[in-house]
Amino acid sequence: MRSLNSHIKINKLLDYSKEIRSKDNKLPKVIIIFDDELFNKKKMLKLKIPKKSAFLLRSYQTKKRKKIAKQLLKFCKMKKIKLLIGSDIKLAKDINAHGVHFPEYMIKENKINWIGIKNIKYRKKWIITTAAHRHAH
Repeated sequence: MRSLNSHIKINKLLDYSKEIRSKDNKLPKVIIIFDDELFNKKKMLKLKIPKKSAFLLRSYQTKKRKKIAKQLLKFCKMKKIKLLIGSDIKLAKDINAHGVHFPEYMIKENKINWIGIKNIKYRKKWIITTAAHRHAH
């Protein structure tokens, strides 16, 4: 797993996250981005994932994305953390994930049905996040 190879460094960062305090207990304290082509449970178990965290499945290019999503959801349930699915509402609904994440381009290009999202959010109590990397000039 490319992004989790140095789990020791990641665990140091995750240790720092234990100090994060938030008034909003509905949002994850930490969101760990999963961009890999395969799910490797052995490597995932090495991570010291804090309580109230979430994984964000991106892995946009892999053909086995649904399989990875199911494996990651099973892992998240075992660890009692949340799973957000990047840019795919249907996949998030199909596997019963905890929410969805929208990349910045989807916001800019108006590719989101916000009324539909609002209905899903209230019905399923989803967490909905979006990226915000750039500021207007």
